[in-house]
Amino acid sequence: MAAKGAIGQKAEEIVAQALVSKGYEITNLNSLVRNCPFMDLLATKPKRRGPARRLLVQVKGTTNAKMWFGAQPSRARALDQFASAFGCTAEYAFVYVDTVGARPVVQFAAAKDVAQMAEEAEESYPGTNRYHVAISQGRLVPLVFTP
Repeated sequence: MAAKGAIGQKAEEIVAQALVSKGYEITNLNSLVRNCPFMDLLATKPKRRGPARRLLVQVKGTTNAKMWFGAQPSRARALDQFASAFGCTAEYAFVYVDTVGARPVVQFAAAKDVAQMAEEAEESYPGTNRYHVAISQGRLVPLVFTP
């Protein structure tokens, strides 16, 4: 099994490549400040007219075959508030990285929706809830949006 940090880095690379394929320019925020606590990538898509579209993306990677991810509601809300203050859109990218080389699964959700899913998970599971969001929940979307 790969180390936790290696999975996160691999997931960030996968998301960055996916966003580049959609016309975004990527800045890895972790390379600027060592490790941003609740955002990993700044994706900027220039427009012909008007301001560029900017996404602040928190990337979550897992090798867990059930495709469950830890996503704390407070961090998701903080990302959403921070992004709003700077005129950006806050997104979470969830990446399942298969350790045997199968194609990764990448799904996106707005940070405010992730916060809501995480809060619902905490309400339905008393005690310490390590996993808050799953790809199988059907409330995440693959990278097919056209911002």
